[in-house]
Amino acid sequence: MSYYSNEDAQIMRRIFTTGGPQDITYILEEQHGFELCVHSRNFMGGTAIATNIANAVRLSLRTIILISE
Repeated sequence: MSYYSNEDAQIMRRIFTTGGPQDITYILEEQHGFELCVHSRNFMGGTAIATNIANAVRLSLRTIILISE
């Protein structure tokens, strides 16, 4: 992983030592003020997933991709 700043690295270390995806979403949005694009909440139905991902990345200042099973 690469980070924009040392502060970003510290935030990510704290997040990935917490728990499941709901914890990560809560920590980033509520405690750090990030606006997340979450597949189940923000992607447009009927639009190809690849298109939704490309649009989200294009419109974002920063992109963190979390891939899980």
